[in-house]
Amino acid sequence: MTSDAWHKLETAFARALSLQGEQREIFVAEFAAAEPALGAELRRLLSADGDADAELVDPIAATAASLARERGDPWVGRVIGAWTITRRLAGGGMGAVFLAERSDHQYEQAAALKVMAAQLVAPEAIGRFKSERQILANLNHPFIAKLIDGGSTDEGVPYLVMEYIDGMPIDQYCDGKRLRVAERVALFRKVCEAVDYAHRNLVVHRDLKPSNILVDAQGNPRLLDFGIAKLIEADSARHTVAMTREGTRVMTPEYASPEQVRGQPVSVATDVYSLGVLLFRLLTGQSPYGANPTTPLEIARAIVELDPRRPSTAVSLTGSDAQVGEHRRVSLDVLRRALLGDLDNIILKSLQKDPERRYPTAEALAADLRRYLANEPVQARGDDWLYKGRKFTIRHWRGVTMTTLALVGSAAIAGYYTKRLTDERDRANLAASQAAQVSGFLSRLFDSASAFASKGEAITAFDLLEQGSRDIEQLREQPQLQAELQRIMGTSYTSLGFTTRSTPMLEAALATKEAATPRDELSIAETLENLSEAYRQQGQLEPAESYLRRALAVREAELGENDALIAHTQARIGAVLHDRRDYDGALAIEKQALETFIALGLGEDPAAIDVRGNLCNSLDSLGRYDEAAAMFAETIALSRRIEGEMDPNTLIRMANYGLLMTRQGRLDEALQQFDVALERGRKVWPEDNDNLAFMASSRAAVLKRMGHMSDALAGYEEAARITRKGLGEHNARYSMRLRGLGTVLLDMGRYQQADAMLQRALQLAIELQGEDGPQAAQLWMFLGMSSREQQRPAQAEAYLRKSLAHANRMTKYNQLNARSTLAAAISAQGRYSEAEQLVQQLLGEMIAVNGENSPVNIPFLSMAGVHYRRAGNLQRALEMGERAYRLAEPEMAKARWVAALAVADYADTLREARRPNDAERLYREAHVVLVRTFGAKDPRTRRIAAQLGV
Repeated sequence: MTSDAWHKLETAFARALSLQGEQREIFVAEFAAAEPALGAELRRLLSADGDADAELVDPIAATAASLARERGDPWVGRVIGAWTITRRLAGGGMGAVFLAERSDHQYEQAAALKVMAAQLVAPEAIGRFKSERQILANLNHPFIAKLIDGGSTDEGVPYLVMEYIDGMPIDQYCDGKRLRVAERVALFRKVCEAVDYAHRNLVVHRDLKPSNILVDAQGNPRLLDFGIAKLIEADSARHTVAMTREGTRVMTPEYASPEQVRGQPVSVATDVYSLGVLLFRLLTGQSPYGANPTTPLEIARAIVELDPRRPSTAVSLTGSDAQVGEHRRVSLDVLRRALLGDLDNIILKSLQKDPERRYPTAEALAADLRRYLANEPVQARGDDWLYKGRKFTIRHWRGVTMTTLALVGSAAIAGYYTKRLTDERDRANLAASQAAQVSGFLSRLFDSASAFASKGEAITAFDLLEQGSRDIEQLREQPQLQAELQRIMGTSYTSLGFTTRSTPMLEAALATKEAATPRDELSIAETLENLSEAYRQQGQLEPAESYLRRALAVREAELGENDALIAHTQARIGAVLHDRRDYDGALAIEKQALETFIALGLGEDPAAIDVRGNLCNSLDSLGRYDEAAAMFAETIALSRRIEGEMDPNTLIRMANYGLLMTRQGRLDEALQQFDVALERGRKVWPEDNDNLAFMASSRAAVLKRMGHMSDALAGYEEAARITRKGLGEHNARYSMRLRGLGTVLLDMGRYQQADAMLQRALQLAIELQGEDGPQAAQLWMFLGMSSREQQRPAQAEAYLRKSLAHANRMTKYNQLNARSTLAAAISAQGRYSEAEQLVQQLLGEMIAVNGENSPVNIPFLSMAGVHYRRAGNLQRALEMGERAYRLAEPEMAKARWVAALAVADYADTLREARRPNDAERLYREAHVVLVRTFGAKDPRTRRIAAQLGV
């Protein structure tokens, strides 16, 4: 059957479903007359639908699956990309899902491979499937299934590969494990967390149901199938997805919201409704609308027209069904009483027909469930004073009892608790009112991206933010609402890299929140942290640290010291301190943060893994390489297990480990690490994301040291293009890209170009960060290296002393390089005693940091040998040269140019020691490598050629 025929059949089926009785028969007869080959198939579908065959909720997918079973499955055994399909797992509206295994033998891994059924390859279907692939690539959360791979088959059929979740649908898991009500609520809160994460990334799932939420062996939910999600950020998928096209059924009726049934635009409230249906089923085992609606049409009518039952009432009506209580380890009567009250109200609030009367966000729903579990007043209950008083007494019964016994003055007690409860009520009222208003604002903003409002125009996340920024100006008479929206949208601007937009918006939000009466201190702390991140991304590290310190003080005052938010703030301070090159300070506070996470039982939480990664970086920067390497291996393994192979944080940690390998001289391992991280990164991030620039430049640094100069230069140029496209030229990261270009030009011997590039980077760095900023110190070091290579030792010394005046802004690796270059410059000026002191210090530190036999020691030893030869200590020069040569010899087999330069320096010493044969042999070895790396016309190559007389 052709794709056109399938489209006709699909459209006809949807049309027939909308008709009843004689009208349907007339339509079917007319269709069969016009399309004889399809008439029988249409009647078959309608017959199955009349029998309420659940398999045929999506008719086309089910028919495709049926035909596949009848004719054999052509996909099983097929190799697609790096994957071999082993068996079919399921069929769905977008195609089929298979179990697959890696076929390239790089490593063993099972995965779920989703491929569009060939019969459905219509342009809009392909667009929607590609939308799913990009959505999954952008969503990285521990409770959302990770994207591993994706592409198109030889026939052009798109596919994606997700991690295979060996789990059970959440409703079956809860019943199979006989989870109690509180345990089910706790598990469900994790689902809300994943949905809220998707919403904050401007994605609505739109098909939340048990089969799309599997629970793994560790008891964690994993959200699947974003195939019909509404992608607001059209920049990431440049097409318009016609989700409301007649005949396309892009929802599961039992979990659909009223607005979906009516064909109206969806918003975050749509998923909140589906979550309410899911929670109803998890707690009662039933649908909110009872067992009567069976056909899709009856279900749709119930959703739109009938009020859902109270969960407690639904249970009471099923007294004969003992399994419901048995699956929850309670009697039906106890279950009914457990649902009565708070859970009734929470679920019914989620199931309001009017989206604006539901919880404004999935996080707000999760927060009310947390309050339920903690016996705190829930928002869904409203403002009943006696209710809140009862909740307060339950939470603090010991204190209330002791106070009552000790103080007979009951009037004083009543006054105290009246004030306490009034404050609590007022805060709850304010929070509920503000949350509802925020929800309404964001819902209207989401609606502006619907097909009805956009009229086919591509709507990007930036477009939405710009529209929202204009709309916020109309809220001046509601300053608290305006401030919260400014905070939310300012943070979104930051996440998109538009920090010049975010900082003034966040500053305004902070000023309003600080001037409010009463002040919401934790909201102020959150705004301070958001503002800090915006400044950090701009390279303005002093205000970034200042805002975080203020946030930490507020949170400590409000929460005490032993809280996850405190640890999170400490971790962020550590990141800023690391950026400021205060590595000791960063290490200390990061250790403190990790200890807090571990003490709270959150040692494997993503936030704790992030702290571990930062600790690795700090140890690396301090030159504690062995400790850093061991911790990197442990952290990356944990990151892969908890967050996934394709998680952006996993990829960044891999790249950071690659930097350490580079500093250790493990170049082959480093290149492999960067190759994997960069390949996966291109699937995860858009092409202008600066993480790709970081990885490309880091990989280029390895290629440079390996002698692949043309490839290295291309890599640095690509990194500069990515940063320029994503962030522009006026930022610290672009200064770093210019620095990378300058270093490769320097090593290629193109000194004038190198100096110009390094000076340009220095000017930008000073403009952004000042002369004592972290970038300037490194740039003066490289300018000093360039001057030394050009035989200008006095100028080199001046640059290097400026660099070392800010040595605390440099990694240990760069400090050693700067001091080594300074020693060479001083020695070249004939100040041998002064140079000698530096050389002795460096040799000791070099061994302490790198170990005795690291190839990183080669240029240090070579520099020492050249110094001793100049100073007339030929014996010591030969000793240093011999040590350098022992380390360089295996590197020469890999054509490493740094080793070749050291071998040439040793040959100079051998020639002066009147060992011409040994010197000639080493000159020849070095000449081969240097010609291969730089060419015969390079001054370094020509100098050696002159010694050989060639």
